[in-house]
Amino acid sequence: MTMKITICSYMMLILLFLLPGVNAFAADSTTEGEIGSAAVVTDVNGSKAKFSEYMDETKGGGLYSDVKLHYDNDDYFLKFKASDIGYKTEDYQLDGGMYGKFKADLFYNEIIHNITTDARSPYMGIGSNTLFYQGASPSQNTSTWNVFDYSTERKQTGVDFRVDLLNPFYVDFSAQSEARSGILPIGANTGMNSPGNFIELPAPTNYTTNNFRGEIGYAAKPVFAALNIFYSNFSNENHVLYYESIKSPLLDTTTLAPDNDYWRLGFKSSVQLSPDTRVNVSISNARSESNFDLLTSYLLTGTTVVNLLQSPNSLSSTAFNGRKDIQNYSFVLTSNPVSYLDARLFATYYKTKNNSDQITAVDVNNTTTASAPGFLFTNGLFDYSRGTAGIDLGFRLPDHFHLDIAYHYTDLDRSRDDIPETNDDVYSAELRWNGLDILLPKISYQKLQRGAGGPTAQALTDNYGVDEWLKAFDAAKQTTDTYKASVDFFPLDNLDLGVAYKYRNTNYPDTVLGMWSRNTNELDVYGGYAIGSFARVDAYFDLENIKTYTFLRYFNSTSKDPNPFNPSYVNLNGISGNTAYNWDMALKDDTFEYGVGLDLYLMPKTLTLRLQYDYVNSNGNDDLTYFSQAALTALNPAANNSNIDTPDYDDYRKSAFTFTFIYAISKSFILTTGASFERYEYSDVSLNNYQYVFGSGTSINYLSGAYANPSYNASVAFLTARYKF
Repeated sequence: MTMKITICSYMMLILLFLLPGVNAFAADSTTEGEIGSAAVVTDVNGSKAKFSEYMDETKGGGLYSDVKLHYDNDDYFLKFKASDIGYKTEDYQLDGGMYGKFKADLFYNEIIHNITTDARSPYMGIGSNTLFYQGASPSQNTSTWNVFDYSTERKQTGVDFRVDLLNPFYVDFSAQSEARSGILPIGANTGMNSPGNFIELPAPTNYTTNNFRGEIGYAAKPVFAALNIFYSNFSNENHVLYYESIKSPLLDTTTLAPDNDYWRLGFKSSVQLSPDTRVNVSISNARSESNFDLLTSYLLTGTTVVNLLQSPNSLSSTAFNGRKDIQNYSFVLTSNPVSYLDARLFATYYKTKNNSDQITAVDVNNTTTASAPGFLFTNGLFDYSRGTAGIDLGFRLPDHFHLDIAYHYTDLDRSRDDIPETNDDVYSAELRWNGLDILLPKISYQKLQRGAGGPTAQALTDNYGVDEWLKAFDAAKQTTDTYKASVDFFPLDNLDLGVAYKYRNTNYPDTVLGMWSRNTNELDVYGGYAIGSFARVDAYFDLENIKTYTFLRYFNSTSKDPNPFNPSYVNLNGISGNTAYNWDMALKDDTFEYGVGLDLYLMPKTLTLRLQYDYVNSNGNDDLTYFSQAALTALNPAANNSNIDTPDYDDYRKSAFTFTFIYAISKSFILTTGASFERYEYSDVSLNNYQYVFGSGTSINYLSGAYANPSYNASVAFLTARYKF
């Protein structure tokens, strides 16, 4: 709280220094403001973290207040706004200045993200970067574990100052700092040779990001030009997390986010070539750097530590110096050559150059084959370039029709073996009519045709040639058609109606293994009706249906078949059907939601009763099919393609009912009271029947409760008072 008061005090001193002649009581000045306070009481049965995910209400409510102040005259202005004062969601903003001369802004806010309350772990030292437990192995009695909360808190402070005293020249400077702290869940295994054992760890989060921006420019018709510079620094208090192995008292290590720096120098300009034609140009060059020490050893098993600096192992360098240079250019021409045509031409180019270190590691403990005893790895460097060009045309047609058509082309090259190049052709058109004030219909169509280059020669030999068959849907060749239609209708002054529909169909014609198709249907219906001066009702209904189909293949890596990913091979060299088979997944997600709101004017302009009900239901289903009876039998002797599906696939339901009485004692003083009742139910196969400890023998796994049991029932009562002056 002291920080906020200090920041605001400094800002006030700056404004007073820069406004030496202000007369707060000038006849032409105005002063207005608003003060509000809300008392909130909450009762939550279930997950308090999910209910108050981005609110500071986990302790049963609170007393929240907000303030707005605004002073203005012909020369100067000053604004102050504060909300949720004293809580982890508080927000303060102060800005002021002299019209046409200068402006200053300052802000401070906090953002909280509650993930899971009452999580638990067998480790001590939670919140630090060293985790350890008591005894020879972690206790499996979860009642003895340490209890903590998964959450993060962000504190952001910033200032912006702009001076226009030398008009048409100006100077603009801003600085912003964010401190992020808390605990987040991460997963880790228990040794390089123990992939079957894993543990969920509470990782500390202590990030600081500082951003600085400066710009100097010239703004006078017909020319605008500006040179800008930006610098960002990210630092993490903890670069590694040490944790005691669950199989021995030895410490294992996992890396956390490294420090990094980012610089950008840019130029932007705009020239009015004629009354109806303008050109905009933007150029920037940037660099990102991150340097850190590499791990020189790792835990191979519960008792064996591998030293990568000890022969015959080797590590070409113990430090990594990362650097990426970025170029970004854009050009836009807008014109209105004739009264019925608006045109826009544009071209952009973005390219990265990765100048980071390439480090080679040799580890004889990772034996691949008898003839090649040792594992050699060199990190690859990723780069890409993207060029985009297009034209947008808008036509004003007879009879109040408007037609927009566009064509955009994108060429993307990336240093990636499976799909090194893609090119997109995007065609779109939209037709709308505004011949009547009471009716606004609109239809549109967009087509995306993506071409994709094949895998490199190296990719066809690596990993059993998987890239010949498996295509990642983010870059694979695709065709997407999108249709939209909507109508807004206002037949009466007190009645408004609307309906909108969207259909999207995506196909991946060259994909053999991977996603084949994705279809989406969306329907929105909404409306509102005012019943004289007594009431108003608003309602909506939304429906969304998503279907995806994926065809994949499993095979045992011990196979010596030269092309085991070929789906036409049912059994590889006599291998049984439970180690080489095809399977598919049809994923369906149906979501609908609706809501009704009713305002009853019990005493017009004085007392209003507001009722609101909202409901959303999302149901996911994963339909699996194994094309091998042997694989089904190996999965479960009673398994078949009807009982292996996953009906609980990210399912949730949420309902909320709120009633509110709004009493306007006067134009300046308003009281509000009411209550809200909310219910959230979540079901997913990965979280249902949650277990903190599972497995047996030497394969014991430990979870901490992150994201578990998010369902809740909540009741909220509130009373607010607001005064305006």
